[in-house]
Amino acid sequence: MFPRRFSATTRTDFASRVSLLSCAQRTTTACPAIICSGAQWRATAVPAERMDISAGSEQEKSQILNAAALLLELAEATGSEQLPHEIEAYLSIAIYKVYRYLYLADPGSIEAVFRAPHDCFDYLCDARAREHELRIRTAARGEAGYGITAEELQRFPLSPAAISERFPSLSSDLLTVLQQVSDSIEALGKNFSPENKKS
Repeated sequence: MFPRRFSATTRTDFASRVSLLSCAQRTTTACPAIICSGAQWRATAVPAERMDISAGSEQEKSQILNAAALLLELAEATGSEQLPHEIEAYLSIAIYKVYRYLYLADPGSIEAVFRAPHDCFDYLCDARAREHELRIRTAARGEAGYGITAEELQRFPLSPAAISERFPSLSSDLLTVLQQVSDSIEALGKNFSPENKKS
């Protein structure tokens, strides 16, 4: 089972460890590739066509990891004891839900491994996610409600420029993810616009 909450030390070191992981991932996409075997690091040749295919995938993984790390950094910077936990719980639900989808696709999967039935776990995840969204909004304002207690928070600018200046090593990946999602939901919104329905 996943722990319900990361320790304070785990949250504090999360961004730095993710940054190191991302650097290692980017290193493995360069030629020659670096492969870890036990305690030994060695170089090995990887075909160029495989490098081209994997480079984009590795970069996307690094962006997601760094974006998640920066979200936790921003939450911790507010001084809130509750906000980081709610963000961790929210992201954990997404991880669980996607893993269950992957597990269901395995012909050898055994449903009894999980307590939540396969025909309703995603709905239960959605319901719990909505609850955490309310708590994240409430905790981010330092207010009380939905199981969150009021806190005195440290406020700081959250504009893209301010984030880039304060977190130079992680900000570009977060802003890239934000732009990608913004483009995606804007395109989706246009599909349901009144103008498209008329046509």
